[in-house]
Amino acid sequence: MGTVKCQTIAGILEELAPKGLAEGWDNVGLLVGDGRRKIERVIVCLDVPEWVIEEAVERKADMIVSHHPMIFNGIKRVNTDNATGRKIISLIKNNIALYCMHTNYDIAQDGLNDVFAKELGFSDFSILEETAYESRIMGIGRIAVLEKETTLLMYAENVKTLLGTGHVSFAGDPNRKIKKVALINGSGSKYINSARFAGADVLVTGDMQYHGVLDALEMGLCVIDAGHYATEKIMIKHIAEYLRNKFQELKLDADVVESNANMEILRVL
Repeated sequence: MGTVKCQTIAGILEELAPKGLAEGWDNVGLLVGDGRRKIERVIVCLDVPEWVIEEAVERKADMIVSHHPMIFNGIKRVNTDNATGRKIISLIKNNIALYCMHTNYDIAQDGLNDVFAKELGFSDFSILEETAYESRIMGIGRIAVLEKETTLLMYAENVKTLLGTGHVSFAGDPNRKIKKVALINGSGSKYINSARFAGADVLVTGDMQYHGVLDALEMGLCVIDAGHYATEKIMIKHIAEYLRNKFQELKLDADVVESNANMEILRVL
């Protein structure tokens, strides 16, 4: 088995989710670390709070692969007065690289939008908002049709079960008939118009804004908000398995583990 460098792993991840797919406001790629660094263990997570970095140190990981970027805006100073500064210092001190794949992974073929649709039991679905990239059609969100019509209440309960979450919120008449479903992991407020234009009866997403829900209802679109974490935690297993398979295929000697510390932070009374 051959050793693997950080930049090699970055290249493997970019085969799945090219950086050019990311939204203009996003920040993806190698955010901290040396691309030439030899990597022996990768830890995959959704977010990069301080406790996940502590977990990476404890589990002797050389590289973190996360969905949500740790750094979004410009940084004028790096010190211990704020969480971002402390995290950057900790990563550098412990020689841990940080690679983030966010909206580029959402959009990509076989990316998180596709994984989310499959997690909800769909094998046949199409793209909600299309984008052409190097002759391939990709885009944000997915649209699918249930095999059997159901009610909003029953479908909300089904989503809760399939995602293995403690709760979901929904808006609309509980007895409304549901057949066509729009799916967007994470924040979905911006895609209400697209979902309604596509003829969806309900938008299944996470992290909906209050006024966005009102707008959806006025358009005749029901909403199921399963929470940001519940709709995106599935990326941890998917990316870990992707890397393991690629390392085995390329005969690269590196371990891949899934974060145990990255959990739902919101509690329900």
